[in-house]
Amino acid sequence: MKIADLDSDARECPLHCSAEKASKKNYNFKAEKEAVIAELDQRFDGYREHCYPLPGDGCRCQEIVQNAKVSKEYKTDFECKTDEKRQRLCEDAKCKTQFQKINRCRTQEKCGQEKWTPYETCLKECMKIQPLPSRR
Repeated sequence: MKIADLDSDARECPLHCSAEKASKKNYNFKAEKEAVIAELDQRFDGYREHCYPLPGDGCRCQEIVQNAKVSKEYKTDFECKTDEKRQRLCEDAKCKTQFQKINRCRTQEKCGQEKWTPYETCLKECMKIQPLPSRR
């Protein structure tokens, strides 16, 4: 082993290392991280506990059925949301007109059954979730 070889390697390393540092300085890791977090928050906002996204759309949830843990798949992200989040999504999308009618009077007693029933029917239909058939 020659000492000259070690010397030339030692001289090249600082140049190589400083070039790597310069390229890393130009890249904004913080902005990239914030963008990824924002995208994840938007996509997975309101997911039920023990539900994990699948590639594309849908999720897999660990649920307890008759005291046994089972894994169920749902085909849309909507079905993966908590009841509260699904209700808000239904009120904003499918049941918007019925929700606006009862939102003014707020309670079933004040609204009357003729306004409340269409809202409840729409909400019940919208909030249904149906797991995909098990592959096992």
